[in-house]
Amino acid sequence: NNIFAGTGGGGIFKSINNGTSWTPANKGLANLYIPALAISGINIFAGTAFSGIYVSSDNGNSWKVMNDGLKNLHIASISIDQSNIYLGTIGSGVWTRPISELVLNTETIDEHNELYTYPNPNQGQFQIETNLVDELNIKVFNLIGEVVLNQEINLSESNKKAPIDLTTAGAGIYLIQVSSKNGIVTKKVVVE
Repeated sequence: NNIFAGTGGGGIFKSINNGTSWTPANKGLANLYIPALAISGINIFAGTAFSGIYVSSDNGNSWKVMNDGLKNLHIASISIDQSNIYLGTIGSGVWTRPISELVLNTETIDEHNELYTYPNPNQGQFQIETNLVDELNIKVFNLIGEVVLNQEINLSESNKKAPIDLTTAGAGIYLIQVSSKNGIVTKKVVVE
């Protein structure tokens, strides 16, 4: 339902109603010229002219710069495969990095929301523990953006833990997104 559009000077705009109306989504961006956007799971990547690559894991509400190792900050295009991101630059060719090096480990809408995963790394079975007491939606994404688990759980003051089983999903890096009416918490987990 959400649509994102990069503009040539106005930054990023987001629509939550399939394009009927648009609002700016530029918090944290140093440059409002956005020639490239790409999405992988819950992560949105924005390529800027002269300011490099930014990532948001909170649906475009805020952006963090991720330029470590990037020599040319003029991004013309972005492509993503199962495990890598490719940035087409103006004048310096293609810059490649594993997506896992660029994604945010934890991003919260409410700074009081916490999410713990253990053990991490694991063999596909692990626990999540959170201080959110509510009906929660748990989504687990692989690095190409596919939802590999989507479940609803109810946590109470006496039970703030939930078992997660990804044994059928296979080895890899996954992003766990736990959302409630109070916020969203995202965490990276490694299945060996």
